[in-house]
Amino acid sequence: MKKKGFTLTEVLITLGIIGVIAALTIPQLYNNTSNAHLGAQLANAVSTLENGIGLYLYDEGVRNLAQLGADDVTAGELLNRLSTGSNTTTGKKYIKLVQYTSSLPPGVTCAQNTVYSLPDKSIICAASDAKISSFNGSEGATLLILSASSLNQQKALEGLDWFTVTIANDGFIYLPGRDYDTNAACDQLTGGPGCVGKIAANGWKFDGKIFDAAASTGNTSK
Repeated sequence: MKKKGFTLTEVLITLGIIGVIAALTIPQLYNNTSNAHLGAQLANAVSTLENGIGLYLYDEGVRNLAQLGADDVTAGELLNRLSTGSNTTTGKKYIKLVQYTSSLPPGVTCAQNTVYSLPDKSIICAASDAKISSFNGSEGATLLILSASSLNQQKALEGLDWFTVTIANDGFIYLPGRDYDTNAACDQLTGGPGCVGKIAANGWKFDGKIFDAAASTGNTSK
């Protein structure tokens, strides 16, 4: 008995169906992969900063950043000390930071000469020259963390491409939407300062859950 094969029409229809399915699923797969990478970059940046500051305070023999001198330091000064080894005791470098001189996405503003690249190519900088000790639960010396993938974007949004965090006097990094200002906004289309806290509360996973109000965990003690 002669076996019946597929006709050309059947093959073309099958390939067409596969193409439609691929067109619908591949972009979502790409977004999921990119978002997973973004969450990992944020977690790494926060952990790297806290560990570096902790070692710096230990070597200086102080409990908080205000004890480093007659006056407090700004976020930009602290990044410089951590990266260049301007430690008064050992000269040790605490974080591998490289000065970043390329342009930043529109809408991202950093204090002059405070932009650095982390080993994973994400960017960190001081958002202002405010003193670190001025942190009072919502204000203080703030840092911006940018994902490497957002650097070439023409329209980068806070909370979706770059994120604001705050350094407290104890050396910990505080996140709006989690550790303070738990009502900080995070919109799926326009982002917002609260997104970084909601991502952290979501296990550093960047997905639709972070846009739910319930994703905020409230005040978290360090």
